[in-house]
Amino acid sequence: MNDPVELLSTVLDQAAALVVGLRIDQAVLPTPCSAWNVAALVNHLIDDLGNFTMMAGGGQPDWSAQPSKVPFDMWADVFNSEARDVLAAWSEAPDDARGGIDMQLAEVVAHGWDIAKASGQSVSLDADAAAQGLAWSRERLTPERRGSAFGPAVTVPEGVAPVDQLVAWFGRNPAWAPPA
Repeated sequence: MNDPVELLSTVLDQAAALVVGLRIDQAVLPTPCSAWNVAALVNHLIDDLGNFTMMAGGGQPDWSAQPSKVPFDMWADVFNSEARDVLAAWSEAPDDARGGIDMQLAEVVAHGWDIAKASGQSVSLDADAAAQGLAWSRERLTPERRGSAFGPAVTVPEGVAPVDQLVAWFGRNPAWAPPA
């Protein structure tokens, strides 16, 4: 098994590159995560970095809080600052508290994929991080826990990339394309 903090660092770097690659006109674009456009999704990811930092420190995040509205010109800086904080927090967390890293891996990979698909950027998220996040989510994302945040799992052929398996498990069609 790969070191989850190293995997998280990798996918946070990849997600940060996707955030940096966004243009302001793309903020209103729809995403495969149908409840949010690009701006709402980036703000959700930024907020979740803070939530996971709190979790790594033993706190109880409020996952239902409304996302912040970080201005577009600050997305990259705030994302990178929060990413450094969460990596430091997970690095210092006791081993028995690190289970949340796999949850965060699934979150960052899925939403990184959402941002890439919505904005037409290359999707090259870490396969090992996706596989580890998928393993976590298959154990914990039971039908009664899917709620409104996750659609029914999409069936994909055997052998597709771990990133596609993860997003399909979360209810997204890996072939999703923005509306024309």
